Amino acid sequence: MSLFLRSSTATTNTIIKTPNRFLRKNRKWPNPHYKTKFQIIFNQQKALHNLKHLAKSSPNQQEEQEQDQKSQIPIFPNQPYLLTCLINSFNEHKCEPTPIAYHFILKTLTLTIGTQLKEVDLVLTHLEKVETFDTPEWVLVDLIRVYCKKGFFEEAVELFFRIPRFRCVATAASLNVLLGWMCRNEEVIGLVPGVLVRCSRDMNVRIEGSSVEILIEALCRMRKVDHAIELLKCLVDEGIDPDRKVYSSILSALCKRNGTASSEVLGIYGEMKRMRLERDKFDFGNVIRFLVKQGKGIDALRVLGEMKKEVLKPDIACYNMVLRGLVEGGHFARAEELFDEFLLIGFIPNIHTYNVYIAGLCKQKNVEAGYKMIGCMEQMGCEPDSMTYNMVLEGFYKLGDSNRVEEVWMDMELKKLLNFETYLIMVCSLVKRCNILEACKKLEEGLTSGLVIASSKIDEAVCMLCKGGFVVEASDIVKKLFSFGISLGAKAWEALILGLKLNLSFTSIQSDQLGLLGDDLSSLWKAALCD
Repeated sequence: MSLFLRSSTATTNTIIKTPNRFLRKNRKWPNPHYKTKFQIIFNQQKALHNLKHLAKSSPNQQEEQEQDQKSQIPIFPNQPYLLTCLINSFNEHKCEPTPIAYHFILKTLTLTIGTQLKEVDLVLTHLEKVETFDTPEWVLVDLIRVYCKKGFFEEAVELFFRIPRFRCVATAASLNVLLGWMCRNEEVIGLVPGVLVRCSRDMNVRIEGSSVEILIEALCRMRKVDHAIELLKCLVDEGIDPDRKVYSSILSALCKRNGTASSEVLGIYGEMKRMRLERDKFDFGNVIRFLVKQGKGIDALRVLGEMKKEVLKPDIACYNMVLRGLVEGGHFARAEELFDEFLLIGFIPNIHTYNVYIAGLCKQKNVEAGYKMIGCMEQMGCEPDSMTYNMVLEGFYKLGDSNRVEEVWMDMELKKLLNFETYLIMVCSLVKRCNILEACKKLEEGLTSGLVIASSKIDEAVCMLCKGGFVVEASDIVKKLFSFGISLGAKAWEALILGLKLNLSFTSIQSDQLGLLGDDLSSLWKAALCD
């Protein structure tokens, strides 16, 4: 009984001690409206809106407006106009300036940063020494980006190392922006190592994988691929998986560098495949182009197959490159299969596709089929060019079919597709048939026609004349070539020197032309004349 009375008494006391919220003296009133967080944010927004309105007009216009309203804003003598407007706007609304407001005036001043660089520095000094809030890093990062974009790299580097003074912690975000812009400029890229040393030593900013990736891409643009690969290995050793862009940059730089071994390119290509990194059309295109230049058409065909497995539809350029690699490598059966696949997919061959295919037919000495293919081109709406006809013309010349040579020549002349290479092929054909006078006429016609002069077959024509015993005619051709500023190759000079031993009538070579021979051939030439 006593225990029950004690519990009931304790319950009664507890009920009595609990304050009655319905009584006026115990009622909690809400905070004043001017002390709430919502009202502070509202005042800051009104102050920022007022600041933006003041920034639209010049100080003189604003002064006239304020005089009319009899509420002129005081402009401090040592402060920029926008900074004065910021201070007064936030004082009028009884709130503290915000980082967004400072970002606005910095962004406005940087529109003409070349003339207002001192004002930007005064705003930064005020933000550093007067304000107490922690400045967000993105405000300073945007200013660093503008500095670098306008070419003020010294100011950008100085601002980056001033970041801790603004009560802000520098991270890899600001470092990456600075490095990205500095690595694109050849004049300041040499300052990057010093910035990295000071960054890790003075600011304790850890160089992350993203920063190293920027350096790798810069080295690839500078064609220093070996150093980029070393940095890539350092990233992998640290347990950092590089981005696919890094591998893509290294792969592209390796494919463009002269003297790159195919094992290096295939190694990076295989590493991307092993790490299951997404490879785009540019990566596959670079590898295919490199392998074709290396004469590895079968490997290029294999890469094309992998490209299709990656659900990437190869374009016409990829098919053309692989087709050329197969034709140059002598894999004509594979080339036929690829050309059939090309047509079955629905691609329409362009002039490059037809030229590669016709070149393959001419290599197989099936020139007649190549000549018929020109008719198919015209039916498909693809007009053949001079290169197309020259391949067929040279094919018939090598087969010794003079009738077809004349026919193709007339066809090209009718369509106005003759170039200097065509004349040289015709000259070689005439020399082969011992029609020397006609060959000389054709060559002179080609030289005087104003066409672009290419000397790929000049040596062949001169050698054929000398071997046939027509040294005098060859000398006349050489004189005409010299008059047009065309020099001969070593094989043509050797053929002329050997011909001189049989016929010494050609002695009217100029001293400046003799220097084109080189030391060895010049001595042989003089010895032939003295014998």
